[in-house]
Amino acid sequence: MSANPTIIFGAPHGATFWGHNGLEVYLQAGKRSPVVPPGILEGDYVRDLLLDIEENAPPSIDDYYLFLSPTETPPAARAKAVNKMIKAIGGDCLYIEPHVNASGMGQNWNNAEGHIVFHNEAGEEYAAQLSEQIDRHKIMDTTNRGIRRGWFTVLKEVNCPALLAEMFFMTNKAETLAAATLEGQLGFCNGFTSFMGLQVAA
Repeated sequence: MSANPTIIFGAPHGATFWGHNGLEVYLQAGKRSPVVPPGILEGDYVRDLLLDIEENAPPSIDDYYLFLSPTETPPAARAKAVNKMIKAIGGDCLYIEPHVNASGMGQNWNNAEGHIVFHNEAGEEYAAQLSEQIDRHKIMDTTNRGIRRGWFTVLKEVNCPALLAEMFFMTNKAETLAAATLEGQLGFCNGFTSFMGLQVAA
């Protein structure tokens, strides 16, 4: 694990916009909560989270990047774009993708709950730190499902330690209602920014 790596945050899905005649047009394939409104859209929630992170990042953090795309970017294309950034940065990097989980296709409420952080081979120690910080700052009393080696395309193809954090289940009504509040959003934001601060102190 490198001390003070340059952190690259990625938005896995593009934003959503409203079409004509009240029809919703989705530019992202992320899941959504069953309640509409105020249903949570994964792409929008994560993009808002990353903007909160940008606003609240520790003052000591100078080197981090946000990879935001207005449209859905497939995993292999995200990895390719991130690898270009890594090459341009020219130093030790850490890639992080926040996600929102769902059990099934997000059409019905169920009891699946908790957060988990997946990692590639080089990211295990970072994953343990991030999981602990998310657990410490989230406002809902749900299970810390720990860390796990992930085999997702973006984790396999990014040329640096990489993490994929599933923050909560949008198909869990209690988690969704808590995460949708300002306190819930800031709780996750604080988990990530506290993690960022640990990298400077390392």
